[in-house]
Amino acid sequence: MYSKDGIYRGITLQDEEIISDTIDNLNEVYDELMEQNENNPAMRAYLTTQKNNIIKALSEVNATDAQTFCTPTGMRKRLGMLG
Repeated sequence: MYSKDGIYRGITLQDEEIISDTIDNLNEVYDELMEQNENNPAMRAYLTTQKNNIIKALSEVNATDAQTFCTPTGMRKRLGMLG
């Protein structure tokens, strides 16, 4: 084994969840669409479902996705183990 101490050397960023800046704009657009379709209950139901799904997705944006950056020492050990 190339690594005598067996210690993994890397820097792991924790997940950072952010809220998208576009949510306010989407709310405005969907509110306008709801007003335009106030006499169409099927379209209003569709727009409400679509709006909720999109806003839920944009409320849970994972900006870093727990990335790990390898230190130079850790990279040398990995390269040594790979041959």
